[in-house]
Amino acid sequence: MMHWNRKQKASGVGTGSWKNRARRSFAAAAAMLLVALVSLGAAPQAPRKPLSKDDVIRLLKGEVPSKRVGELAQERGVDFPITTETERELRAAGANDTLMATLREIAPKPAPANSAAVLLIDASPGGARVYVDDEPVGTTSPEGRLRMSTLAPGRHRVRLSLDGYQDDEREVTLPVGQTTTVKSALTLKTAGSGRTVAPPPAVDNSLNPTDAQAQDKLGLKYELGDGVPKDFSQAAAWYRKAADQGFAPAQSHLGLMYRLGHGVPQDDAESVRWDRKAADQGNAQGQNDLGYMYQNGRGVTQDDNEAVKLYRKSADQGNGYGQANLGFMYEYGRGVPKDEPTAAAWYRKAAEQGNPTGQANLGYMYGSGTGVTHDDAEAVKWYRKAAEQGNALGQSNLGVMYRDGLGVAADDSEAVKWFRLAADQGNGAGQLGLGFMYDMGRGVPRDHAEADRWYAKAAAQGNSTAQVNLGNNYRDGNGVPQNDAEAVKWFRLAAEQGNREGQNNLGVLYQSGRGVPKDDVEAANWFRKAAEQGNAIAQTNLGNAYRDARGVPLNDNEAVKWYRLSVAQGNSRAQYSLGWMFARGRGVPHDDAQAVDLYRKSAEQGDTDGENGLGVMYETGAGVPTDFVEAYKWYLLSVPGGNSNAPNNRDLLAKKMTGVQIAEAQRRASLWLAQHGRTP
Repeated sequence: MMHWNRKQKASGVGTGSWKNRARRSFAAAAAMLLVALVSLGAAPQAPRKPLSKDDVIRLLKGEVPSKRVGELAQERGVDFPITTETERELRAAGANDTLMATLREIAPKPAPANSAAVLLIDASPGGARVYVDDEPVGTTSPEGRLRMSTLAPGRHRVRLSLDGYQDDEREVTLPVGQTTTVKSALTLKTAGSGRTVAPPPAVDNSLNPTDAQAQDKLGLKYELGDGVPKDFSQAAAWYRKAADQGFAPAQSHLGLMYRLGHGVPQDDAESVRWDRKAADQGNAQGQNDLGYMYQNGRGVTQDDNEAVKLYRKSADQGNGYGQANLGFMYEYGRGVPKDEPTAAAWYRKAAEQGNPTGQANLGYMYGSGTGVTHDDAEAVKWYRKAAEQGNALGQSNLGVMYRDGLGVAADDSEAVKWFRLAADQGNGAGQLGLGFMYDMGRGVPRDHAEADRWYAKAAAQGNSTAQVNLGNNYRDGNGVPQNDAEAVKWFRLAAEQGNREGQNNLGVLYQSGRGVPKDDVEAANWFRKAAEQGNAIAQTNLGNAYRDARGVPLNDNEAVKWYRLSVAQGNSRAQYSLGWMFARGRGVPHDDAQAVDLYRKSAEQGDTDGENGLGVMYETGAGVPTDFVEAYKWYLLSVPGGNSNAPNNRDLLAKKMTGVQIAEAQRRASLWLAQHGRTP
């Protein structure tokens, strides 16, 4: 019999240790692992693609050694750059220095500016606000022109808006590396009487300061949309005016605009140039930002020592980001000896002055007991502070704390609230957590369709657990039409990332021949991959394959080996299977007493084969004194679970028993069910 990994509630933000519970990044959110929901079905093998960041994380979280992950990365390549945020997540998942060095070597560099699409707005009158996909991107010049060179190729929704005029909204498709011009003649709005509404007043010329500090402040207003329309192009222009006068804060601001490609073409070298100007004047933010560029090798040669030097200068001036980044370097031993207490101390300095990254990271340190004494209540305190500032890591981890009652009273409604806030920011952990709450009906009405919607969002980001969960619901038709091919597609994607549950379930697909051609060899291969990562169900399935010579040569010793590994994890199926081997002397010396002990452990967990097997031992007096009443009790308990042999065993035994004995067996069975919280 083949076995699936059952649907389970995830523990923490991950399974197992707190190292998996809170995955940290400077700007990215935690990756939560839910134990995968199982599925059937299959699809043709997909072409092998470069590994995504989530692929690498899932491999590491599945306890695939860093050396093997590095080999896979070199074979297949990776599709993500190595940034501070990315490195934090990878190291939290278990990446070592050697793997990080390999990834830095093969990771893609930021795309050149000319790989983006260019959109040129040519509108009249000038001064119109321009929105792309409902995000403000700038204002047309007095002549009505605005050029954007950092948009992704593809379809976009463009809207021009000007007070007193009707909005002009349209869809445009931007080809790679080409310039697309949108021409627009805005139409005056009309009042109810049909009269033309007067055009808006002219721009206030007071918004034209010459003082560098005032120019920098005006740039910030445009960047944030504070009292003026949000306009990155205007922000960059005002920052440049101030930066050209040597104003260090503006130089730092302009460096950030170049790094992000906001209002100017994305250009790491130009970002470094302006960051360095600010840092050379002792500007703490410029020092931090230049340290970031050195740490990630953006616009300069990667150099952890230089990064630490700059972070320390920034941190010593009290800059929260510099303090949080220096904490990261100490936590992972980058450019300094690894020192978790010192890392926690720097995170605390950042956290206590309100830095959300420092707060979220300090929360992790308390939740994991890394560098500080483990304290869930203190973890909740810092996660909450970060979450209330909109930090997605803090939000998703606070959701976990409420869901599992760690450091705070369990409250599913609160958990849903924080998962949703993180999910709405595109955080995969939040999306997965919210999907799980809908799947289980915790804190929200149970809604498989809504669960699948959130799983799909996380799965599309490469989250392998979400992929398995989504596959399960396609198998069962929960919230989506039942579709084996879709189920297999998601299982395969998860399995190829090293997800243990996905590997085991894909093995079951091959063994059952549902959705894929029946292939015991392929099944055994997938069982082995999952079993070697410690998946107890896969260990049992692989043991069965060796016992029955399905896809591997008959080998009782190998079967017993895998059963023992699974039994050590308390798996009820393995307990029954190993008991079966002892009862027959296969791969182990014949030992009925040992078989009874294992059958009993399996039966106590509700395994129907264990219950029936224990009944047989009592009926035949193998390993225990013969006891028809006890045998009949276990047959009764096994029947509702669907064991195919139990009904016949029960009926045959009844012919040997008195009515009083049967009544006593029924009483014992009812009592056992009540004591174990089970219903007949």
